Amino acid sequence: AGSTSSAAPAGPAPRLGWHVAGASGGPPTRICEQRLLRDLLHALQGVDSDGFRYDKAEIRFVVDPALALSRPAWCLVQRVLELADLHVQLCRATSDALEAESGRSLLQQALSEALRDQLRDYYKVLAMLMAKADAAPGGAQASPGGLSELTLRRLWAWLQAPLERMRLLASLSEACVPLRGGALASTVYGCSRVGDALAQDACTAVLHRTVAPLLAMVRAWMTEGELQDPFGEFFVCADASVQLEELWTKMYSLDVEMVPSFISLELARKILLTGKSVNFIRLCCPGQEWQSPATGEALRGQTSACAPGG
Repeated sequence: AGSTSSAAPAGPAPRLGWHVAGASGGPPTRICEQRLLRDLLHALQGVDSDGFRYDKAEIRFVVDPALALSRPAWCLVQRVLELADLHVQLCRATSDALEAESGRSLLQQALSEALRDQLRDYYKVLAMLMAKADAAPGGAQASPGGLSELTLRRLWAWLQAPLERMRLLASLSEACVPLRGGALASTVYGCSRVGDALAQDACTAVLHRTVAPLLAMVRAWMTEGELQDPFGEFFVCADASVQLEELWTKMYSLDVEMVPSFISLELARKILLTGKSVNFIRLCCPGQEWQSPATGEALRGQTSACAPGG
């Protein structure tokens, strides 16, 4: 044996930008663009495929290690998978919130349902993209000139607006997890006042759905003198230990921390006083049949000032 040793012959160097670390040590798998697009569209729906699977430990979609992609394709795939990750994150967050808050917070339930409704536009975009992918089987062009053919770059162009929207909704959902009542409504309201027009429109739609239970509490309090607040989210509080003789002075109070940012303290005090007056009349003047005049347009007019933007 000589003192010199010959180095093992090196295999062909991988092309720059290709992902070649096969799980079984075999050669990388080349994939046509149409199949790559279909796998990405499945991931965008939260479904595993041959090329991508959702890793619960990493909380994201991961690429099959045996899949070979050029560097530009790899970068675009990672951007598309960010949207897929956010979609799964938002779906799980809303499902968990609906399950956990079903008996603890009306506003959290309303927020989760509103966020789910916002996903309808996302699913419409996916349905359109699936139709485009089906219209060109095997990479055939769907129209002369190929203007309707779905490519990876065109897929990314279609998904940029949904990605921005999904980032906003996911961050809003995460910010509202520990909140209830007026604090939650204030957070959603704050998000509806910033960002571009599309972001504001999305957050405004979520806001209107989220504050609906709060406005129902305001109506019931101001027109019937009743606190319909099963989970302590209203800014008017009642002390059940107070005797009826002290109803006016001690029974009802204002929880300032629960007042939403779109309701001024002056307006909140007026709401407290109005409901307390109605409640006092109903409890301390028995024998009179109570008729609420605040129905229809009159009822909406009384609470319009409480609504965001009112």
